[in-house]
Order: sequence, then C-alpha cells, then structure tokens
Amino acid sequence: MILDKIISLDGDAMVASSSKIEITQAEEPIYEKITDFATENDLFKNSGDPGGFRQLLSILYGYSYKSSMRGIHFVVHLNGRLVGHYGGSYRLIKTPSGPCRSSLASNLVIKSGVNIPLFYVIQKHFRQACKEAGYDCAYAILTNPRLIGPHLRVGWVLCNEAYVHVRPLQIDRFLIRSLPKVLALIIGKPFWACQRIFNLIFRKRQGSHTVSTFEEFDATFDDLLVCWRSRRSVVSFRSIEELNWRFQAIAGRRYIKLCVVDGGVVQGYLVARLMNMKGVRAMAIVDFVSRDDGASVPNQLLSKIVAIAQNESAELLAVLMHPDSTDRRYFTKFGFFRSPFKFFFLARSVGRADAASLLKADGGFSFTWYEHDFI
Repeated sequence: MILDKIISLDGDAMVASSSKIEITQAEEPIYEKITDFATENDLFKNSGDPGGFRQLLSILYGYSYKSSMRGIHFVVHLNGRLVGHYGGSYRLIKTPSGPCRSSLASNLVIKSGVNIPLFYVIQKHFRQACKEAGYDCAYAILTNPRLIGPHLRVGWVLCNEAYVHVRPLQIDRFLIRSLPKVLALIIGKPFWACQRIFNLIFRKRQGSHTVSTFEEFDATFDDLLVCWRSRRSVVSFRSIEELNWRFQAIAGRRYIKLCVVDGGVVQGYLVARLMNMKGVRAMAIVDFVSRDDGASVPNQLLSKIVAIAQNESAELLAVLMHPDSTDRRYFTKFGFFRSPFKFFFLARSVGRADAASLLKADGGFSFTWYEHDFI
C-alpha cells in the first residue's frame, strides 16, 4: 500500500485529474497483472503472500457465501498503464438499529510517482460503486497511522482501534535470531529460564471439557452463534456458510479449528493459523467465540492452542482485541499482554446516512483478525 505521494486534497484539481484516467472492473484475465503490480508497489512488503494473491482476488470480490451482494473490484489505468487497484468485499454487520450491509475496503495499491491525485479519484469511485451496489456503508482496517489523515479528508470516520496482544512462547529463540550471535549466547540462557518460569505461572488450565479439532462448521454451531451475537451490540454476523467460506476457500491457509462440545452442544470454538509477523513465527488467533461469560471453555481452548503453537515451534501467540473486549480477561490470565502494534477501524456512510455512526455505537465495532486476516 503506497500512499507516500498523496498530495493536498484540492477538490477541483482532483475532479479535473480524474478525467485523464480510465477506471474499469477488474476481471479474471488481468489478475496476474494485478498481482505483479501489487508486488512491485510493496503491498507484500511486511506480510502477505504474492503466490496466493491471485486466488485471493477471486475469493474476496466475487459473490460470497450465497450472498446476492457483489464485491467491488476495479483497476485504474493512466494512458494505458496500470496505476491503481482497490476492492471491497461484502460483510454483514449487526448494529443497534439492525443489520448493516457493508463493504470491507481492501488491497489499495497506488503506483508511486504518479503525478495526479489517484487516492481521491479511487475513493470517489469506490463510494459511488458501493452506493450503486446497494451497500449501507464501507469500512477499512488500517495498520499505518499515516494513512488515517488522507482517509478522513475524503469522508471516512475513525471509529475504533484494536491492539495486538501477544504471549511469548520462545523468548530465547527470538533473541538468538534477532541479536548478534555473541550477545545472544550471553543473555539467551537467562531468558530461557525466564520463559520456563513464565510458562509455569501461566500454565495449562485443567477443566472438564474436551477440546476437539474439526474440519468444517455445521448446523450444530448455529445456536452458539446466535447466543454469542446476542451479547454484542456491533459485530460481524457469522453464519455457517460464511465461516466455511472464510476458513476453507483460501487453499494456502492452514487454519487450525478447535471446539468444545458438552452434551452434544457446542460451547465455543477457536480458529488460528501460523503466520509471519515482521519476521517472527507466530500463531495468530483469528476467531474466538464462546457461549457464555464463564472461564472454563475459554481456558480449555486457550490451553490447547498454546500446546499446538509450542509443537509448531511458534515464537509467540497473538490475538487482535478491542481495549474493551469482554474476552480480554481470558487472554490476560494466559499471559497475553498488549503490544504497541494496533489496527485502526474506519467507516463511511454510503447508502444509509447514519451507518458510520452506528458502527461507533456502544463502544464501537469489536473487530478482530476475523475481519482483517485475509485481506
């Protein structure tokens, strides 16, 4: 995502500039070209997989999980040269005033050095495309705070933020790989001891529930999802169709799916995957749903994923959480602490004037990596 060349947002100049460019629907035949363009302009600099990006485009911006809402996906050409890419995938969000049809804006790529205000042109077209497709609002999740200002100047509203919380698993290995060899050898053993003490303090919680792995979601999860959603004001709807689409459609993603079933009733589930976080081998908890506020089910699920992460030689466990998340207490008891890294949630109204404000209601949209992990 390259926005270093964004210039002052002068409306008249931008409208004039927009007449020099061509905006077209992105189609399958040019996905390879889009992937090369994204690679050249550093979309995958800190994370992401260029190899799987082409498949991701098909998954994100087509018709998703039996939804009639089409995705938004377009490219920008200047004098026949590809200079911009943007898309939005359909998401349904529960709000205090009912469901909100939303487009998750993603994979913005702008060619650096282009001497026209592409960002404004792309955002203007995106909003219009969302409106014509019947969306109530659009939202975006950013990791770079420098990008917030340009978004606010074209109509986005900053609604919320969430922090990455981490639990170290192999501090000594991380130090050995990150520090000069001699220094790592000197301080590695004390940190190895610290990790062992840490593991003893935040050790596995015993419980009466059995944690099982599973391949796909089915109707037995419906009641859990209804119960979980009823206790939250602003949250992504999760249906069986969406969950299976979300965690099975991307062939290269090996999601680990765990659940607790008691008396034939699903009490909770956790989904995680290994990923590279700024050079660190991490096990990221992408989705976490529990039936009630008791600690027993979360404790069992977290105990199991800690063991799996250790077996997979992960250096840390990570989860993305809103500061006021009711789940935060479970993770804190397992040794998770807040890191400096955070994500920013922005929204803008499209077909419904109050949509953006609804996403800020009652503490705001409690987003996690469920919303962001695959974009």
